[in-house]
Amino acid sequence: MISESQVREMLEFCENRAGHSLQKMHDALRVEDPVPGIWELLLLYAALQSDVALHEPDEATPDIQVGSPDSCMWIEATTVSHRDARSVEKLSRFVDQIHHHLRREFDKTQRSYSVEYDCLDPSQECNPPEENQLNPLFELDSWNEFLAAVASDDLTAAWELQDQNLRIMLRSCKVSHGYSSSGGPVLFLPEHPTGHPVYRAIRKKAGQARKWTKIHQSEEKFQPLVVWIAVVGDLSQIDPGEGHKKVTLKQAVLGALCDPSKMSVPEQYNSVGTWWVPPQEPVSGAHRISMVCVTQFEQRQDGFGAPIRLYPKTTCYQDSRADPLPASVLERVNRMDKELACVQYGPGWEAWGHKPDRKISPARDRANHTWGHIKYSKGNEVMKIQIPAVLLIRILSGEESPGSVWSSYGNGSSNFFKQALDEGRKIVKTSFLDRKEGSREEPSVEIEFGPPTEPLVRKRKQS
Repeated sequence: MISESQVREMLEFCENRAGHSLQKMHDALRVEDPVPGIWELLLLYAALQSDVALHEPDEATPDIQVGSPDSCMWIEATTVSHRDARSVEKLSRFVDQIHHHLRREFDKTQRSYSVEYDCLDPSQECNPPEENQLNPLFELDSWNEFLAAVASDDLTAAWELQDQNLRIMLRSCKVSHGYSSSGGPVLFLPEHPTGHPVYRAIRKKAGQARKWTKIHQSEEKFQPLVVWIAVVGDLSQIDPGEGHKKVTLKQAVLGALCDPSKMSVPEQYNSVGTWWVPPQEPVSGAHRISMVCVTQFEQRQDGFGAPIRLYPKTTCYQDSRADPLPASVLERVNRMDKELACVQYGPGWEAWGHKPDRKISPARDRANHTWGHIKYSKGNEVMKIQIPAVLLIRILSGEESPGSVWSSYGNGSSNFFKQALDEGRKIVKTSFLDRKEGSREEPSVEIEFGPPTEPLVRKRKQS
């Protein structure tokens, strides 16, 4: 999302505006998964650009109070990602094994198979098998029964795994070549709003709002309340878009905010965008949430050769039956959204999702997951190479070999230095280039090489 240096600068800015250390924010940034804390910091930073804002001003309150106490709005920050990145990885491995067994069974039948899967119970998480559990599954009677159904062209055949909460289905068609394809699976999203990660996030925040109201004995104290969600990771795994059988982002949000039992069918269609809204209990406490803002980060490249950037795109949702929000609230949300768009984002220079290596110091672990751009320029007389300083430290410390570091940037990176050697160029100058404030670029070391030189004394050719 953003780099370590940007986090440090934003935190210093927020603490300067607050006039004291934000210890709770420090704590949120030092947990095993710091992404929610980073998102909270980003929202606080955006609010402070043009307004008064406090971070958790009291016990049992939303994350951020924006504005003076007599005319403020409250923000509760959270992040959502695909149901479980590890589950996705395990599921992908499981699907690969299914294709392997299908090829072995049906390779001569000139059919192509596409594997589809979903949860048996959409309200519960799936539990894909671990690698050491795969082979025993393919020895079950249920797998052989599934194969027999597929062989008989039963397109409704499904392999149901109760312990894993998984339903595996196949779609087959004749092809003109004797092979089975490894078609990709459908999106792993539920067909019911209650199974969607955004729905669950809103339900959790509504539960917290109930607790705050009970503790402070006031229905009005934390109004208006905006739940601001950042979508982390692959957007298609959160929102498949309209026209798909799975639940869209809009349906998940409005399914949590609205009470379908109090809505006519046309109202359901206008609010949720579909005629079909499964009967469900309204989310308890959802009426205390005035608005849900969802920020997605889209990759974009501004011109040929420009670095890929992430750009935030925010969509706001309200229950159409609720009272309209004051204009001041909408103005504050819009200002914050514009400030969020001014930050330089991602991707790939900082890895925040890795599991910390507890065998080494936190600073060393952080350095091992920090990258930056390598820049190269060459003329007849001068050749320059810029390397992120952290990479140079990792190489010189022996933490990484040059080969392993360069492999992250492609084979061409190491060739820059080989060119200098091949052309007899000598280092004539080194410079330290600090990063610009607010930039994602890491501090770098620039190495300048002089003109090429021919050896004066040559080696004799080997006989």
